[in-house]
Amino acid sequence: MNIRHAGALALVGWYLLVPPINHNTKSIDSKAPITAWTVLNKFGTDKECKKGMSDHDALIEEVSESGYAREGKLQTELLSKAQCIDENDHRFKGWEGAFIGRIR
Repeated sequence: MNIRHAGALALVGWYLLVPPINHNTKSIDSKAPITAWTVLNKFGTDKECKKGMSDHDALIEEVSESGYAREGKLQTELLSKAQCIDENDHRFKGWEGAFIGRIR
């Protein structure tokens, strides 16, 4: 690997995303496009993101405190659908999503 490739890799980050919630029906739309999902946190690597995704207590606290999801059943379902996505993923083109949690 040359220096240019190392520099490009250093710019890559990973988002921990959760799907949108329809608060009227209290349901999660996990089939919504990624551009409609909400970022809970950002990590430097995929491994860090997956580790962060496994910390359910911290994630539940974040979605609850932010007001994004306060009901326990909704929080559990939401976190079961969470995904780690590379910030350079082509599906982010035109993204107008929201940030909650530590990176507000």
